[in-house]
Amino acid sequence: MQRREVYINEDFKIITLITGTLKQNCFIIKHLNSSEIILIDPGDDEDSILKIIKEEGNLLKHVYLTHAHYDHVGAVKKIVDHYNIPYYIHSADLKLLKRASLYSISMENRDIPFSDNYQFYDTEMILWVDKRIEIIPVPGHTPGSVAIKIDDLIFSGDLILMNSDDITKLPGHNVDQSKKSIEFLVQNVQEDSIFFLGHGKNAKFSVITNHLSKLNK
Repeated sequence: MQRREVYINEDFKIITLITGTLKQNCFIIKHLNSSEIILIDPGDDEDSILKIIKEEGNLLKHVYLTHAHYDHVGAVKKIVDHYNIPYYIHSADLKLLKRASLYSISMENRDIPFSDNYQFYDTEMILWVDKRIEIIPVPGHTPGSVAIKIDDLIFSGDLILMNSDDITKLPGHNVDQSKKSIEFLVQNVQEDSIFFLGHGKNAKFSVITNHLSKLNK
């Protein structure tokens, strides 16, 4: 099993499972009052993800992708097949999604099974129990990258990469568009927000704004 990190506040328990060769962050988010679970970016190690979901009550309701690079989608098919639920992705990343296995074979000699049980985000607001999930388009790392906002928790995918420059070499990355999307995102979230990144540790708002300042120098 890959390494786990746990964050808990009054509403949620968030388990970060670090998976795969690129040490991608998969997020298992449990709503404490209802025990319902959403899953963000199941990149690899599907058996460990399924085991944790079962340990946390087995009430998986939604699977969301921040983008379609292979290291973020590798465990999708087994999980959505197991629970017989769709997963959600931005329509602009469908081309990358369908090529995920091609890239994973090329870069890691790893085949990723494709699931056609996907749906596109058709709204920027999703109701989940007593919470609102905001889907914020942030193109740059890929054309269809999104940030997923739940209260002051921001799941930003690979838009913000603190120490993972190799990830920018994956197909679809646009440096200038990424900077614009980071600027847009920090301007539209609270200053007490916590960012859950696609690679690396969580970061406070101030850390993200400092990182943006360095990018703009």
